[in-house]
Amino acid sequence: MKSDLAARLADDLLCAPGDLHRQALKQHVVVAELPHLLREVKRAVGSRFGLWADTPSGFIEDVLGETIWSKQRQIVDSVLDAERITVPAVFGVGKTWIAARLCAWAGCVNPAGSSARTAATR
Repeated sequence: MKSDLAARLADDLLCAPGDLHRQALKQHVVVAELPHLLREVKRAVGSRFGLWADTPSGFIEDVLGETIWSKQRQIVDSVLDAERITVPAVFGVGKTWIAARLCAWAGCVNPAGSSARTAATR
């Protein structure tokens, strides 16, 4: 993929809503082209995982390759809108597991030295 084409695609995907760019990545981007695209995303937003800044559940599924169930998806995606999240649940249902994935998401999508709240809500 030529870098000017990758740059245009990165710009288009960054402007698209999370579900739409996740679909486009899966359907239209060849695995061999992904490094070029992610390099352009990093150039644009400071992190090669910037495409997932507005979709923590997408990051967990697409980047980490893990499956989450609907309640976990609701929890992780609420991070974008809520300042504080409480999850009332019994022991051993995956609260710590999902919190660890959120830490990985926040660390990956936010450029070094930036405020996590600012970059995630861009």
